[in-house]
Amino acid sequence: MTADYKGQTTKFIGENLFSPTTPPAVRKRVLTVATSASPDRSVAMLRAAMLYDPVPPLGEIRVPIRAINSDKYPTNVEANRRHIPQFDVALMKGAGHYLMLEDPGRFNALLADALSRFEKPPE
Repeated sequence: MTADYKGQTTKFIGENLFSPTTPPAVRKRVLTVATSASPDRSVAMLRAAMLYDPVPPLGEIRVPIRAINSDKYPTNVEANRRHIPQFDVALMKGAGHYLMLEDPGRFNALLADALSRFEKPPE
């Protein structure tokens, strides 16, 4: 990526983050934003993300976690619940990584449902 940021970023996103049904306008928007970012900063952020181990802090979370994930890559619910028993997920079938952009209506419905499952705080 450091040698050909724009080319490698376009290739990675195209091969890994879009689904076959990702609308062309979403593809264009995502690629434009991603490839116009600072290569040095973007590569540094990707390196940091790849080196980050999320498992230790997961044990500290005491609030419910409601994820909305696409089914492009499996969500390992069992593994997540080993670390955070209060983990729950809604899967959005057929979407890629940018599910909130690919199908905002369906995403918003899943988000509204997830939010409705939270208890109201005492008054």
